[in-house]
Amino acid sequence: MIINPAYINCPHCGQWYTFIEVISYNTFGYNTYWSDGYWLESPFEPLYRRCLGCGMLFWREDSRTANRAMILNSDNPNNETLDGYSDFHLEEIRYLLENGVEIPRFNSELAADQFWVENELHIVDALAAIDLFGENEERLLYLRRELLHRIGHFRRDTSIPWWNFRLVLRQPQLFFSNLREWYGEQKAGELFFLKYRDVYSSTLFDLIPYAESELECAEFMRLRGDFFTTLGYLWQHRTSVWKSGFAWRLVWKCAMGNRLPFVV
Repeated sequence: MIINPAYINCPHCGQWYTFIEVISYNTFGYNTYWSDGYWLESPFEPLYRRCLGCGMLFWREDSRTANRAMILNSDNPNNETLDGYSDFHLEEIRYLLENGVEIPRFNSELAADQFWVENELHIVDALAAIDLFGENEERLLYLRRELLHRIGHFRRDTSIPWWNFRLVLRQPQLFFSNLREWYGEQKAGELFFLKYRDVYSSTLFDLIPYAESELECAEFMRLRGDFFTTLGYLWQHRTSVWKSGFAWRLVWKCAMGNRLPFVV
């Protein structure tokens, strides 16, 4: 994992922020794939942000970014721009660093209870960003998938932790305490989801034409609760999907009336 400290500038008010870029080649532990297309890799940072100074939304591609190596090692006698930065901008952030001025962080580490608050704020910002950046089809598609995944966080299919029999035998109080905590998280997630249920359903409907495969299209239908439509669609494309284990899992989920994303 490569951690690269970088800096991002709000295009509206010029406020600087510390931004931690992470390049991970890890295929163990953190990487978890879900049926709705969500890929869990820690840490994760969206492409849109709300400035903590002026409160305006901006897209990361529209702002100036620079990493620490660029700032501290840049020699540009011809006053040429470097990745969107002129010498003035590089000198500005260099001055802040050399004088110990604290630059706020965007993606700081959050406690477990703070994650859900942060996640809901991202949902609200994504809804507002659709109005601002919706004319760009690529950004609109990204925002719809972002809404799908972040609302889906409230209702992901996680199994009851009955598998830890050793903990049951050795520390039954701790096991049942963990079980109560798990049950509370599931109920809290369902309550949060009720607030965005209509947005979730409409987002899935809008994403169906952009599905990359028949199985992804069928999964979007299942997540909306259209079980009979999903089964009919799978039957229609049975010649191309019948060998897929994922397709048979979709059939089972539809038979059980389950519309939660699951780990694949």
